[in-house]
Amino acid sequence: MHKSYRAQLIVALLILLFSSFPGTILAQVTPADSSTADIEITDPFRHIVFLVPSNDWDVRVEDLMGTSLSRTDEATLSSIRVVDSYLEGNTSLEDVWQGKLSYLKKNKPGYVYYKERDDLMIDNTKAIGITYKDPADQSIVRLIFFKTQNKYRELTFDIGSEAIFQKIKPQLAFILKNIRIPSSPISNLAISDPYLGITMSVPGNKEWGFETASPYKRFYYIPAGQYSTRGKINLFHSIYSVNSAQSANEEWNALVLKNLPGVEFLIKGQSFAHKGIEMYSSTFKNPVAKTVVRGLNFIHRNSSLMIEFIIEEDFFDQVKSDFSTIMKNIVIVP
Repeated sequence: MHKSYRAQLIVALLILLFSSFPGTILAQVTPADSSTADIEITDPFRHIVFLVPSNDWDVRVEDLMGTSLSRTDEATLSSIRVVDSYLEGNTSLEDVWQGKLSYLKKNKPGYVYYKERDDLMIDNTKAIGITYKDPADQSIVRLIFFKTQNKYRELTFDIGSEAIFQKIKPQLAFILKNIRIPSSPISNLAISDPYLGITMSVPGNKEWGFETASPYKRFYYIPAGQYSTRGKINLFHSIYSVNSAQSANEEWNALVLKNLPGVEFLIKGQSFAHKGIEMYSSTFKNPVAKTVVRGLNFIHRNSSLMIEFIIEEDFFDQVKSDFSTIMKNIVIVP
């Protein structure tokens, strides 16, 4: 599939980055669900709202790296990406399209073009596309250029093969059809997850990102100018067979003490109501990982759910003002 060395390096670094952050208890969560419920993502960086049609797709949204959806079929990666157009001197959508087409024809002479130009609409916004096949790996690529908030964007469907394209074609059409471009600026990065029954958002600044990382849905925090994650907010179903938030919190406390000896509990079992939903919370310091961890346990749709805040101690004060906003914006969907 058409991929640059730089892109491969970035992906490798991100995998290392997200797999190495300490402080969470993996044993307490269930495997990712295969539900086909649509997850809605509000992306303040590309100024779009889109739907992910099933948990077959992994999602990452952040300012620096762009917005991406990816999936693997028969050991072959396919992806959908939205990034800012990098071509210099663009004064119109026509310039963006023509510049990309000229670049491809000059530098990728082997590509087979299905459509050199495809005029379409994304929501109510004019867009121009290019579709081609890369004979080197048989991937099918569709590029679509459009404009939001006075910036040109490049939407790429990079599908591993003709067979995979035919298999997931309805999902690709669904994703493209359901991209929305709001008329007013987007202030928060948000998800609405009908499987978990949660709508949640974080401030739409450059520090916060979002990803699905089985078995979690996760917001993460990377301070400006840095390259490593300094905090996470995990959303997931826990494995506890309990019928109360208090029991779920007690199970979590016991699991923490069993798996993370030496932790210091700052709060151990605090009860409060959030918009009519009973929640129990505990907070502890992990001296080994040097993190502060807060767990919120609650019962929703007869299941035990948890929201887990993990932040490095030396960055806690920097982001704690965000937490009150994040908590306020949590909506538990009936």
